[in-house]
Amino acid sequence: YAAYKATYHATKHIGRGQAPRGGDCDVATAKRKTNDSPGVPSRKPTRNKNHLTAIVAPSLLAADQGNLSSEVARMVRFGADWLHVDIMDGHFVPNLTIGPSVVARLKSLASDAFLDCHLSCSDPSSLVKPLAEAGADSVTFHWESVDCDIRKAEQLALKIQALGMRAAIAVKPSTPIDAIVFMLKTSPAVFDMVLCLSVEPGFGGQPFMPAVLPKVKALREAFPRLNIQMDGGVNLKTVEMCAAAGANVVVAGNAVFGASDPEQAIAGLRHALQAELPGYSDYE
Repeated sequence: YAAYKATYHATKHIGRGQAPRGGDCDVATAKRKTNDSPGVPSRKPTRNKNHLTAIVAPSLLAADQGNLSSEVARMVRFGADWLHVDIMDGHFVPNLTIGPSVVARLKSLASDAFLDCHLSCSDPSSLVKPLAEAGADSVTFHWESVDCDIRKAEQLALKIQALGMRAAIAVKPSTPIDAIVFMLKTSPAVFDMVLCLSVEPGFGGQPFMPAVLPKVKALREAFPRLNIQMDGGVNLKTVEMCAAAGANVVVAGNAVFGASDPEQAIAGLRHALQAELPGYSDYE
């Protein structure tokens, strides 16, 4: 971590890697599709309304799956900003989790909770309308699940927004973001957030992968007002790296649900984000 902090401002390049199984996302393919596609602390701090908000989203993947209603109520009571809902189809990733019917039940029990749904699914489009009907507030789909195709990504994002939800796009740790940067520059209103995964999608409890941080830094430099989310291995130590790179939204599973004091864990994560975000002061 100390080494990363020391070289943070000198980092200039976007991390690149091999294409993941989720889609044909090598750099050459991404560029080719880009050219073919049209553009479309305990004391509460004060915040300048022109700046980003620090958002902590406990991941329900780490909750007691047999008692989700109680877990949701507990997280809302402890001050969670959002609730992160992982929806996995057993195909895009090997794990199989909940679906729209459970999302609807959770919304009925906590109508004020912001449900941030992350689709690790091969066919995310088929879930958009059911999730809107269930009361989801935001839907994130994978860039790899739309074959790293800008036209497909924009069309799906617009479909999500047309149903009254926020639209976000996720990238696996090894997936380059060149085409996403281009897409956001040409169609800035299409996406409300980018999720940079810091573990491979599918299962909780994996260690944080700092190799993704240059991608987050590149996104923040290009888009100062964009919501940038990190998910995977985020805890009270790694959140500082996330914040320093430019993330203002973090998903935390075991760091919250496994904590002896989840309320304090949420507050600590938020404080770490606020310490790096411009526009905050330490006192009301």
